Parts: sequence; C-alpha cells; structure tokens
Amino acid sequence: MASLKNSFRSLLTPAFSGLLLLLLVGWSGRKEDKVLVFSRNVDNQPSAATAAKAFMALAQQAGIEVDTTTNSAYIAEDSLKNYRALVFLNTSQDVLGTSQQLDVERFVQAGGGLALVNPAGFTKYQWPWYQDMLGANPVRPATGQTSVSFSRTFDGGRIFYVATGNAGGSLDNVDLAKPVLDGLKSVLQGPAPDYRNAHTARMPEENRFTSVVLESFMDEPIEMEVMDDGRVLFVERKGAIKLYDPVAKATKTINKLPVHITGNYEDGLLGMELDPKFEQNHYVYLYYSPVGAKPVQNLSRFVFTGDSLRLASEKVVMQVPVQRETCCHSAGNVYFGPDGHLYLSTGDNTSSKESDGFSPLDERPGRAPFDSQKSSGNANDLRGKILRIHVEADGTYTIPNGNLFPKDGSLGKPEIYVMGARNPYRIWVDKRGFLYWGDVGPDGGTANERGPKSQD
Repeated sequence: MASLKNSFRSLLTPAFSGLLLLLLVGWSGRKEDKVLVFSRNVDNQPSAATAAKAFMALAQQAGIEVDTTTNSAYIAEDSLKNYRALVFLNTSQDVLGTSQQLDVERFVQAGGGLALVNPAGFTKYQWPWYQDMLGANPVRPATGQTSVSFSRTFDGGRIFYVATGNAGGSLDNVDLAKPVLDGLKSVLQGPAPDYRNAHTARMPEENRFTSVVLESFMDEPIEMEVMDDGRVLFVERKGAIKLYDPVAKATKTINKLPVHITGNYEDGLLGMELDPKFEQNHYVYLYYSPVGAKPVQNLSRFVFTGDSLRLASEKVVMQVPVQRETCCHSAGNVYFGPDGHLYLSTGDNTSSKESDGFSPLDERPGRAPFDSQKSSGNANDLRGKILRIHVEADGTYTIPNGNLFPKDGSLGKPEIYVMGARNPYRIWVDKRGFLYWGDVGPDGGTANERGPKSQD
C-alpha cells in the first residue's frame, strides 16, 4: 500500500493541480466548515505528520479551515465542539482512550461529521461503537488493489471511510481522488453539531445535577444501599454499619460487626445486599470474615428493624472456607438477579507476591497460599468463583438450574456458576439475567512467556 505521505505529495504536484481545481468546482467552502485532523500514528509518527500537512493544504485549497494534531488529548468534547468534522488520518490502531472514544461518539450523535482516511481502526473489544459504525467491517485493500470507500449516516452524524491500496490505488488517480474529496464534502453537509439536540438527550446538561455530600469521614467504605424511604445504608471493611438519614441530614454508626482483619488487608466486611422483598421481610445480607479460629467467610442474613441490624438474628446461609496465612483476593460482592437468585463472588484467596506478578502456580509442599490451583482452578472449592444459589424462606438454599456442575456434586461444587476468577470484586446481573463482573488482572509489569502484562 502506498503511504499517505507519497500519496499526498502526488496530489500536490503541478500536474495534478488542474485536476484538483476541477474536482473542487462547485464546492464553495464555508468559513464555519472547520475541520480537526487527527493523525497520530505510533508506528510511524513522522509519516502521519507529513500526511496531515499535505491534507491541510488540500483542504485549504477547497476553502476549508483545518487544524491538525497528533495529540489524542485534543480528542475531547471541549475541543470537538469547535469543529464541523473530525478526520482520522493515517492513524495507527487503538490510539484513543475510553473517555476520548465516548467524546467522539457524542460528537457524531450531535450531528458532527467523521472522516476516516486510511485508519488502522480499533480492535473489536476496544471500541464496539466503531465496529458498529463500520457495519460490514471493511477490509483495507491489498497491494495493487484499488481503494475501498463508503459514505453513510450513522447515529445522528455523517461518516466517510476510505482506505487506499498501492500501485493502482494511489490518491493521485482521478478515480480515487474524486471520491475522497466528495466524501470530505459529504461529512460537512447539514447544520453544525448541536449537543442539545434530541439525539443526545440521554446526556443531560451538567447543571441538572446537584452534588449532596452524605458523609465525609469514612474508613474504607465498601458498599451502600438506598432504601425506599431515602435512607442510605452503607458498610465499611472494618465492620462499621452506618445509616444516613435524609431528614436529619446526618449519618450515624448503627452497628459494629466483629470481623477478622488482622494480618490481611482484604478480609473484613466485604459485601452487602438488600433482599428483593426488603420492604416486607427486612432482610439484609452481609458477606464478611468472622472472628475466630475457623478460617471462613460467612454469607449471613440479618433482620433490619427501626434503624439498626439485629445482630442476634443472624442466619448463616453459606460458609466459604479460606486460608488466613497470607493475603489476598477476598472479593465478596452479593447481588440478587431478576430471577431472585443470589449471586456471590469469591476471590482466589491467593497471594501473588511471590510469583513475579504472574499467575500464582506453586505446587511445592507448604505453598498452598501461593497456588491458585487450590481455589480458582479447583471445581471442589468455592474460592475464585461466582456462586449462584436460591435462598429459601428459612435461610437455607437450593441450587437453581443452569449452574456449572450437576446438583449432586459429582463433578464439582453445585453452587459454582463461574469458575477460574482471580478476584471478581464487583458483579452485576442485568434484567435479561446476563452476568457481568469486574476482575483483577495479573500484576506483571511486562508481558513474557509466563503471562500477559497487567490488564484489569
């Protein structure tokens, strides 16, 4: 594929200038047609900068005002709102962060134009919106092939895409240059972007929100639940259970649950969830590390009355055996799905401090705390999992259909819904019953034959 640098140099040759003028006839550039050209290419930055300079010269001949940048920090709403269109020019793969991608989406949704000229694109999981925008996911042409291009409306804005090939696919070819210029013209059609239009109504103005501080002095807050009457129940890892009263506009500690935290800075009061029928039965579920010689984590149900938990009402629903010889990875999120089933996340209860940040696999005698094969990789262990049960009225539980192993326990713990997790700290189940979780990735600073670089 010919480089954009050479392609744009060809476009600027005297022999081509007449062709360019012909192509621009009838395109009366408007002063407000200001375009931002983003040309960051981590693989070949000088080439991208050269291409941007050539592109700017072409646009100016068309009467379009152009700014260029190789700094992704400028792909933000504060700057994008000053432009009619954004051009990705000769960019390398995955050059934007998540917040920048969201700002590009808002720009298009507000009616902005997006032109993609020889972009390497974004990986499927790195930017799904980009893949949806491409639709059929056009393939860059191979050497000797002509260009691939299309124009379309998408998500409230206008999109133009072109990728050129080498040899017969150079931009100094009139059959290719005209579609490029027509494509740039197409993304500048219509009114200027308006972030207040109906298509972006799901993004309300900031002045619609009011910040209310409920509590300023907390010690490792873990979770909170808002009751129907507006009161807010929240817990801290070291065992404090607190209640915010919106009428009094004050917070008070209503209970102090004894929890094991000595020598392990991840154990303690780890999770809280209200029963789906809380207004009728007043049940609150806590997942915590009880004090005592027996190393376990308790999933317990308590009764909430008045403005406190009745600690004497505790019903231990499930116990997860753990090791307390060393830290880490306790997890402990509790969540009720739309089907009424209770989901509980558990960490692999394994230290990664002596495995250079990579997968803790250590089969030497006495090294179980450093070997995750005992937990997340073990079908007969409840750690390193997401468990799914159905809590009955008396506080016992049954196994719902669809868990990973048979209910008779013949192939593994029947409570297991997901296994092989490291530290699934937070989980969520949507209204369809789809389970999502955020896990903690490896600690390795660089990738090598032992595993990937740290990614969460």
